[in-house]
Amino acid sequence: MGASLEAVMTDKLVRRSGPRRKYTIAEKRSMVEETRAHGASVPEVALRHGVNANLLSVWRRQYQEGLLRETSVSEQSADLLPAKVTSPTLLPTQRATAGTVGTKAARAHIEIDFAGGRRLRIHAHVTRSAKLNELDCKAYPRYVLERIAEHAINKIDDLLPWNVAAQLPSLRLAP
Repeated sequence: MGASLEAVMTDKLVRRSGPRRKYTIAEKRSMVEETRAHGASVPEVALRHGVNANLLSVWRRQYQEGLLRETSVSEQSADLLPAKVTSPTLLPTQRATAGTVGTKAARAHIEIDFAGGRRLRIHAHVTRSAKLNELDCKAYPRYVLERIAEHAINKIDDLLPWNVAAQLPSLRLAP
């Protein structure tokens, strides 16, 4: 990661203008690993590489969460769980409003309605929560879906990632 000889465009107040520099995962990991060395300081490493110290701190957090790994496309795609519909499909009784169809919130989760009025909502962040609790990102949702139908509604918190991690070390990621 040597110094770049490209000219940097600036405005009248000497603020950088033009396209932002994009860093590869390998470059981010390299800078983060420099900050983890004994006696290293985040601002010094950031200055040496010409990046903002706050940005480097964000990368450090991502590194700790396991989000700065080099992964292949096949590793990034999630396995689908088998689903079986045992009762007739019901048609919706109301039309979706224009405000909910295309919104980010409408696409960020899956809802499954169970008998007895119970509803399971799986948010897009379920794999991130599993990672933060050191759980296998494929095994945790499978574990929850296998148990949710018979689980007591007043003990639903038992299925949250941090509680599952404490109760079942077998679902934890291998060190």
